[in-house]
Amino acid sequence: MRIALLADIHSNLLALEAVVQDLRQQAPDGVYLLGDQLNRCPWPNQVMDLIAAEAWPAIQGNHDLVVGQIRTVENSPPFTDQSRYPCLWWTNEVLKPEHMATLRSWPADFELALADAPPLRFFHGAPGNPFWGIFEGLAAER
Repeated sequence: MRIALLADIHSNLLALEAVVQDLRQQAPDGVYLLGDQLNRCPWPNQVMDLIAAEAWPAIQGNHDLVVGQIRTVENSPPFTDQSRYPCLWWTNEVLKPEHMATLRSWPADFELALADAPPLRFFHGAPGNPFWGIFEGLAAER
């Protein structure tokens, strides 16, 4: 079984279209989205349309989570500061209601059962924390 894992699309329709073209040639048995499908680039609705057309399973990344929380009681600092996070607020504003509903329905993680192999658990960042990442200067203990 061959699978494709896509993460950090960040509303970049042009890059996603190029990946889709390659996926058609590679023909994996499944494609799974591992978070941060939205925010930063100007095509959130088009990316969501393509994801819907492909019917790929997806999980929420930290950007998806925050976009879905803006303008709700779940929004919390620092993301309440619109001037500090204009892309997140813009994406929330322009996202079609049906795409917002889809985004909010994505789970934080999921497992994929494979024949003759242990299941794979997919998540964004770290289990229980989609904001966690590895970056330069990170303390070795972390």
